Amino acid sequence: LSGDTGIEEYVFQGVEKIAGYAPLKNVDWHIGATQDANEFLAPVKAIRNLIILVTVLAVAATVVLVILASTAIVKPINQAVAGLKDIAEGEGDLTMRLDGQREGSGLTYGIYSSCFLTSTIFSARDKSFRILFSSLAAAWLRVERSRSIALLKSVRE
Repeated sequence: LSGDTGIEEYVFQGVEKIAGYAPLKNVDWHIGATQDANEFLAPVKAIRNLIILVTVLAVAATVVLVILASTAIVKPINQAVAGLKDIAEGEGDLTMRLDGQREGSGLTYGIYSSCFLTSTIFSARDKSFRILFSSLAAAWLRVERSRSIALLKSVRE
């Protein structure tokens, strides 16, 4: 051992063991301690398993929260798009109202109503009406965009 301190792994009677040794001061002796490797590493393995479990649970919770949040965001948008599609195809209810309770709904309403107005313009058969509606739509879109931006600014403040 020549005065060194260290740790050694070995097998004794088919059992893996870990031994630590160190020299004693003022005498020419060494002291050593040995323990089964499984017993020695049990707390480390328990901590490793706990970390893996917490990580898996955190990832699963994050995935669930992302799915729930994205569904909550996308569902109203899909409903509005479906309603506007029906209106654009001439089968929808023109009295349909969008939910105005959500934050930023002014912008959402502006976008969807712009889509409705655009589909109305393109479905007009007479060219003169298209020109008239295009001019009105452009002016209306500028006003709605300004109102939506103002609403977003007031919500953020």
